[in-house]
Amino acid sequence: MTPLDWDKFTTLPGSPRDNFELLCRGAVTHAYARYGKFIALAQQPGVEFHLDIDQPDCPLGQPGRCFGWQTKWWDIPSGRAIGVGRRSDVEDSLRKTEKHFPGISDFVLWTRHPLTAGDQTWFYGLSTTMKLHLATEVELGHLLVGDAVLLRESYFGSLVLTPERLAEQHARAAAEAGERWIPEVHQASAAEHRLRRMLAEPDAWDDLGDTNRNIARFEAALDDAGTTLPAPLAEQTAEITAAGRDVAELLHEAHQQISNSQPSPLLGTTDRTVPQAPTAQPAVLRQLRALRHAATLPLTNLIAHIRDAAALARHITDHLSTRLAVVTGDAGFGKTQLSATLTAATAARPAASCSTAGV
Repeated sequence: MTPLDWDKFTTLPGSPRDNFELLCRGAVTHAYARYGKFIALAQQPGVEFHLDIDQPDCPLGQPGRCFGWQTKWWDIPSGRAIGVGRRSDVEDSLRKTEKHFPGISDFVLWTRHPLTAGDQTWFYGLSTTMKLHLATEVELGHLLVGDAVLLRESYFGSLVLTPERLAEQHARAAAEAGERWIPEVHQASAAEHRLRRMLAEPDAWDDLGDTNRNIARFEAALDDAGTTLPAPLAEQTAEITAAGRDVAELLHEAHQQISNSQPSPLLGTTDRTVPQAPTAQPAVLRQLRALRHAATLPLTNLIAHIRDAAALARHITDHLSTRLAVVTGDAGFGKTQLSATLTAATAARPAASCSTAGV
């Protein structure tokens, strides 16, 4: 097996620590995700990703076992002890895993180099209910075979792509379009906006922040006007307000994760679901209108924004789960312009190659 070219790996854009985590996650996903529920959460405490096995014949173990991986990119030579600070870091990850993910049965510490004999004795001697495992570049190399060789080539070989190489490839592809791509006169269309949403471009999802602010604004107005509400009406209003907070929190979390290029909670990466939106004309609203109560107007607006927020949450799932989008149109419709524009570099991502085909 060809050894992994770590010199090339360390020249990749981004930090080696983050790239090492992404590489290990990709290798595990490719090799084992089909055997269970693979989960990787933003800011996940303890392990960085884990697999709850629910299918037989998994090379890792039988259904019921749950493996969690903690990757550590330590910039130290092979054969050197990791030291007190790194040991404390590992133990902290172990304790957080026990606290936040008690269902994990196997804890895997993944490092580039093998630990020294003394460090291995210390690691396997840690007190925990989980079974402890060590993985290194050897195990990583064993996973980067077959179809996963694309991962090997992407991080270590000829498929390593830098922003500069991507920009060069885009420039070549756009040059073939000639005068059909004039960025200075480009006008964004509805189709482009939908495609940018599918590509999870943060700017295309700015309305998530607006939705949260609107819900918070009318919740505050309702609190001010609802101090004199009769008890039954106050309880029903509080239920609607709670639903608003739930959906606003969900959209806020989704917005943060889209901005950080992480899986949205609306894509099944967590157990979060979209809260049930209130009907457009609930009984409490009709009663408040009959009483000509001051809470009527803010509650009306709050209900409208909650319903919009719930629809937007489902909109996120529909767009980000799209795997293939086809844009059709007659000659001169603007397909080439759209393709070149979508694949041009932005502040959030590098460029990509572009092409169109007549049908």
